[in-house]
Amino acid sequence: MKGSKTGLKNPTSVAIDAKNKEIWVSNLGNSSATCYSLNANGDAAPLRTIRSAPAGRKSVKFGKPQAVAYDSKREQYLVPN
Repeated sequence: MKGSKTGLKNPTSVAIDAKNKEIWVSNLGNSSATCYSLNANGDAAPLRTIRSAPAGRKSVKFGKPQAVAYDSKREQYLVPN
């Protein structure tokens, strides 16, 4: 995957959600975690984006996301800082 629609900027980690057939990427360059269909390719836009600041603004509180985990009990994605 590559291109302006992807929202990828300095990706640091990837996690696969086999149950929902999704891939999650943590992005150091724009303080976000982006989710894509497992078969996405090319200039694919994310299905969802988690960020701690509005798009286009860097957050000082969402520092260096380096992993993504899924809490099945709470049905939440976790992005450690």
